[in-house]
Amino acid sequence: MQDFPPPPDRVLKVSGGSFFEFPAIRWSVVHMREFLPTVEVSGGLDAPISFEYERGENMNSITYLLWDAQDSMT
Repeated sequence: MQDFPPPPDRVLKVSGGSFFEFPAIRWSVVHMREFLPTVEVSGGLDAPISFEYERGENMNSITYLLWDAQDSMT
């Protein structure tokens, strides 16, 4: 960096989306934890608790078509 503070056209901002444009995206991805506020969340000292869920009846009716595929898959 040559100037401090940087000129307004060289400042990356989340609100304007400039952090997601090339070539700034390289720096943004590597420094995302510095760029956006983050916090460490403790998992606690107890053993993990299993997450109970129920599969829907229509789960197998969902199909996907991959980009280069000819056949869909469930």
